[in-house]
Formats: sequence, structure tokens, C-alpha cells
Amino acid sequence: MRHLIGRPAAMLRTIGFGVATSVAISTSLFGQDLSGLTEYSDPNGYFDMHFPEGWAKNEYDGDPRGKVKFFPNGVRGVSILVIAKKTNLNSLDGLLADSRGSRLRIESKYKSRKASGREVIVDWNGQKVVLGEISMVGFQQKSVSFLFGDQEFNISYAAPPNVFGRYEDIADRVASSIIAKKVSSGSSADEQTAQSKFRLAEIAMQDTNLRWAIIYVKEGLELNPAHEGLLKLAEQLGL
Repeated sequence: MRHLIGRPAAMLRTIGFGVATSVAISTSLFGQDLSGLTEYSDPNGYFDMHFPEGWAKNEYDGDPRGKVKFFPNGVRGVSILVIAKKTNLNSLDGLLADSRGSRLRIESKYKSRKASGREVIVDWNGQKVVLGEISMVGFQQKSVSFLFGDQEFNISYAAPPNVFGRYEDIADRVASSIIAKKVSSGSSADEQTAQSKFRLAEIAMQDTNLRWAIIYVKEGLELNPAHEGLLKLAEQLGL
């Protein structure tokens, strides 16, 4: 997403939930070329957007957040992940600090792979967003995060360094196509953050990183003590 900075054509639209259901998505709506892209609507109602034709998608059934991953078939390690969730953050500075904290954790977790990155607030088509990047041995990622009411949106593009540039323009087009929508019902910010901690704990356990699995499980249960998945992981970890 190198092109998000200083690229007037990059679009970020936010419209009300009720309006979005009656508006047809088209090239003229975004003011950009959507050829070669396919429409996608988040089942939980958080966003509409487009992704590349021929790419696969992974939806996360049962996750209260808006979450989907797009990836090209047959190309390992390349993906565009979109997450939308309720948040207790209420300022761009808060979002910047939260993004930085997440990145510092990644740097600590993957210190052996020389992880490093940065975050910066930029003007993306008239709206302030947090642009982040992180790189380590065998991995490179750029992301854009923004707030819309009591909701937080994050779109991240990740790929091995040797193919990162090949899909960067495509990732930019996908990110630029998002329409954030207001969801007034559903689970709370704490419940959704607990779900995120659960997923991170699962990944840590798959990587046999029990130290971080324990950290994520404890943090998640502080937010939602009744989360069944976290309780099962806590039992497995002997907590």
C-alpha cells in the first residue's frame, strides 16, 4: 500500500448502514476503475468492497467481527486481510498508539526474525488514517486503519518480500474500494476484542509459542470471562 500516500485516486467512503443496502456498487460510485474486481459484502454488515477476480476468500463463520481474507490461488503467503470491529478507541491518536503497541508486540514475538516496522498518520483522500508497515525475514506487511464511529477498520496486505511488489497495486485497489457501514447491534467491543485474543492464542499454540498463548488467553478472559474458546484454551494450558 505504498501508493496510499499522496495518491489522490485512492478512495475511502463511509456511509450509513441503511443507505448502503440500497446503493449499487459501480465504477462511478468510487470514481475509480473496478474492472477485474468482484463485489463482496461482509455477512455481519460492517463493509462492502471488491476483491480480485479469481482470488479465493476465507470467511470466519461465528466470528462477531467483520472479517475476511482474500488470497490468490497457488501463491503462498500472499493475502489481503480485512477486519472490522467495535472499539473503545475514540481518537486517531488512540488508534495510532494501539497500532504501535500491536506492532511492538510483534517485534518482541518475532525478534529472532528481525521484525521491525513503523506507523504514521496520513491523509487518505481527505480522511486521516493510520498507515502501518512491518517487515521481518520472509514476511512484509502494510496496512491502513481508520475509525468510523465506534468501529475500527483494518486492511492489511502481506506477502513474502520477493513477490510483495507484484501484488501491491492490486492490494491498493482493494483497500481503496471499501465502504464502511455502521452496525448498531451485535456484540460489544470487549467481546469482539476477546475473540481477537482467542484467535491470536490459537495461532500462538499452533506455533508452539506457549508464552504468548498464555498472554493472549489471560487478556481475552479479562475482557470476556465467559468466552468458551478461551476457557478451553485456558484448561489446555493449565491456567
